Amino acid sequence: MKEKTGSESISARKESLPEAARKPEIDSDPVFLRIKRMRWHCRRGTRELDRVLERWLDEHAATADDALLTRFEAVLACEDRELQRWILGYHDCDRAELKALVDEIRAKPLV
Repeated sequence: MKEKTGSESISARKESLPEAARKPEIDSDPVFLRIKRMRWHCRRGTRELDRVLERWLDEHAATADDALLTRFEAVLACEDRELQRWILGYHDCDRAELKALVDEIRAKPLV
């Protein structure tokens, strides 16, 4: 019996998988990777901010256009203290390009 080499073994395993499992992984999709990175950046260290930002991403990631996702990335790039003050309503967002999005995020209840 001929012993399989490493690459032959991998090919044989791939052939034994169902067709859907043989397709390239979703991880190679740039949109998926972008949203995955945004989800990671939603983790801010306070449960309230994490939940509010993750909820917005869950609700809008599938339908948002590139410009909206870019603005959300800009929101995520803000400092935690500044972002917390905006989201919790202690201060208004002073950045005109982000104000509408921050107001939209803030409009939803924290629960």
